Amino acid sequence: MKECSCTIGFRELSWEKTLKILNSIGFKFIEGSAEIPNCHLNYFFNNPDKLSTLFELLKSYNLKVVSVMGINDFAVCKEKIKGELKKVNKQLEFAYEINAEILRVFASHIPDYYIWEEMYTQVVDCLKWLGKKAENFGIKIAMENHGGITATSSQVKKILAQVNKENVGLNLDPANFQVSGQDPVKATMELSDFIIHTHIKDCIMTDKGYRFCEIGAGLINYNKILKILKEKGYSGYLSLEYEDTSDPERGTRQSLLNLRKIIKEI
Repeated sequence: MKECSCTIGFRELSWEKTLKILNSIGFKFIEGSAEIPNCHLNYFFNNPDKLSTLFELLKSYNLKVVSVMGINDFAVCKEKIKGELKKVNKQLEFAYEINAEILRVFASHIPDYYIWEEMYTQVVDCLKWLGKKAENFGIKIAMENHGGITATSSQVKKILAQVNKENVGLNLDPANFQVSGQDPVKATMELSDFIIHTHIKDCIMTDKGYRFCEIGAGLINYNKILKILKEKGYSGYLSLEYEDTSDPERGTRQSLLNLRKIIKEI
């Protein structure tokens, strides 16, 4: 299992300052969003003529982008689905251009009470299409569990089992399962055969609902989750996704210390 940092929490800092911090913490691998405005990779996604600057800075701080976080919705109405496929294809090409190994995608953002069977079929067809495209680039497609049509392990399994492609799997996010009301340990066990990428963050319950935090400070039992991954022979990335922009360096640094401690214990 390889340490990685998701840069989304650093979006209020400059790209170079972010890389400098992550290098000082000890990371070699990073992940970033191509579509979220103000996120670092979004600038290069929209300005491909600046990619040389991206590569120069990554080399300066001995870092590699291994995963691109795309944004999409495969359960939109049929009139809009071509637009979504065009969008993810552009994200896939960008991931290839910057030598990333993984493109993170969603199934849909539609709330579960609007979901019907036809949506599953459409999502499966889109993932099959994208997976076939990605084969030409040598890139894996990692569908993240993110509520709605992927709120539970049974929903995720229903989709990925039908896609049935080696390069299409799950971007496991235990905290998202917690927020959706699913036991993240149970979900990890049930979906272990599909996991190709993992987001590591924690969450606590407040009077305003769940709030994400550094691992070890919340409700997620990462000792059990990482033990499951280890026993299944998972060798992918553990991407620390500290989302609080108020002090991302502190939160990411503490999360990495806690992660290393857990790995030693399992």
